[in-house]
Amino acid sequence: MVTMFRDESSTFVPQNIGILLTLLFFTYVLLSALFFTFLVRYLTGNVVSDRVPTVVSIVALTVASLPIGLVPIDVFIVGYMKNSSGQFQPWAIDSRDRHDFSTTLLCAYYASYIATLFTTFVIIPLAYFFHKTETASSGRSRQNILPALCYTGLCIMILIILLSIGGVVPTREFPTPNSTLEEQFHIMLDDLKTSELEDMFSFALSAIRIVGLALITTYVGIGMVLGPINHIRGYPDPRTELAGVRNRRTGIQIEISSIQQNRIVISALTCILRAMFSWGEHVGYLMPNVKVLNPLDRLSLFIQRVFPLDFILLIFLVTFLILAATSGFQKVGLGIPWIKTYKIKPWKTKSRSLLVFTANLILILLSVDILLLNLLPQYTTFSSQRYIACAENKTLQYPLLPTPLPDSAKEEKVHSLSHSSPKDDCDESLVLPCDWTAPEGQCVMTRISVLWARVCYKTWYFGAMFYCITWIFLVVVVLEGCIATFRPSRRSNSAMILPDLESS
Repeated sequence: MVTMFRDESSTFVPQNIGILLTLLFFTYVLLSALFFTFLVRYLTGNVVSDRVPTVVSIVALTVASLPIGLVPIDVFIVGYMKNSSGQFQPWAIDSRDRHDFSTTLLCAYYASYIATLFTTFVIIPLAYFFHKTETASSGRSRQNILPALCYTGLCIMILIILLSIGGVVPTREFPTPNSTLEEQFHIMLDDLKTSELEDMFSFALSAIRIVGLALITTYVGIGMVLGPINHIRGYPDPRTELAGVRNRRTGIQIEISSIQQNRIVISALTCILRAMFSWGEHVGYLMPNVKVLNPLDRLSLFIQRVFPLDFILLIFLVTFLILAATSGFQKVGLGIPWIKTYKIKPWKTKSRSLLVFTANLILILLSVDILLLNLLPQYTTFSSQRYIACAENKTLQYPLLPTPLPDSAKEEKVHSLSHSSPKDDCDESLVLPCDWTAPEGQCVMTRISVLWARVCYKTWYFGAMFYCITWIFLVVVVLEGCIATFRPSRRSNSAMILPDLESS
């Protein structure tokens, strides 16, 4: 365990912290590989005789989880740059050192995204079209190599087309001096300067994330509701009617259902706050500061004081989303809308169905960081950073953000903030949590929030679409919850059970 805030006499130097975070990240990768191995084996069982689809699915899903594992590390580094009094740590005083850390994290994000896109558009299509049949002889397999390469080339062409569109689509230019946009984005003006290659990659990744968020709306929204409700009701299969097992399962699913309800409330609250207090659709509904207490965001900031408890909470949330998506795939199936093409069943999923499931789950994982930015805005943007501002005892302009720090509760005065530099002369100084209104150079944003802010600034329509899809997701969850609650449970059918018993 590592305590987040330390004074200047801290014995932890950046090199030691870097080694610790590297070991933690590799531990996360190992745990992700084990989790996806169990998930794939749970879906396939002994149906998939060829090991190639199984290995490809495990490796691809593990690679797709890498950007998510970088988020808590990104948050920790940003929060560790400052102490509880709002001053930079000795190793982070120089802006060049902070820039080096930020650049390293940004390169790690880009590398993980590139690896994920490579597995999605090259490895998975190659394995999918190579296995045209579930049982292919060696001669037939050699005949499938050329068609598989051709179809994989088409998938690569789709990615190239997206990158090309990103290179020609006009983006918003750098804000002019003394403009409204310069005032709104003053905290990250240097981060808005990107190359054409970065703009192309950002456009392609955002377009792919639109598909991922659509899948989240369809499958995760359904799985979040149907999974807990069906488990609470119980299945009418005679093989699962043992009283003890059902009682234990019911208790666990009630807890999961309560967590799911909290996530829905927090998502709805975030959408309402963005509609009321954000800068509007022309900057992707970015919200300058947190107006209302977010319980999950507050919890993340609180447990962040002892690292890696926030890492564990984040893994728990992502695992819940993956299980909800898997439940949705099992209920709805995979394929064109209204036409079920592939079936996802425990122990009975075939090779091509497994690869399609993997590709869809990768798209969902690529969009999880957008959900995290909505669920945990303060935690994922500025972490626990604080800055020093001048204050006067006047009327309240906006409420101070509740923080887990003990000294934050001692401030009982009403302040009107001038947001001037702490070096300027002022009658009284106040230590506040970082937000978009902080003075330039006083707060450092996480790299994941910088990437998202670039999208909202340069291609605002993606931010607006993400915001609308979030509302659609909430509507789907509420409607599916009403349907699942009032729909009568299915009766057991012996004609359907006997074939399953015989096949097993």
